[in-house]
Amino acid sequence: MPSYDFVCNGCGHKFAVFCDMNARKSQTCPQCASTDLRQRFTKVNVCGVSGGSGGSGGCSSCSAGQCKPGCKG
Repeated sequence: MPSYDFVCNGCGHKFAVFCDMNARKSQTCPQCASTDLRQRFTKVNVCGVSGGSGGSGGCSSCSAGQCKPGCKG
């Protein structure tokens, strides 16, 4: 399921939501409950084993499947 980043136009709170594409339009701010949100477009981090040798989408040197910036996996 994709993650969508939002900024609340009411209070300025930034947050991310894991939801399907259709549900992203019905989100509310978890801080003030406003529906006046703007979607933020952020970088997509893709990490995996390079060179086509297979793997599970993460590398052994990074924790909890979260690769560090500059990771070559």
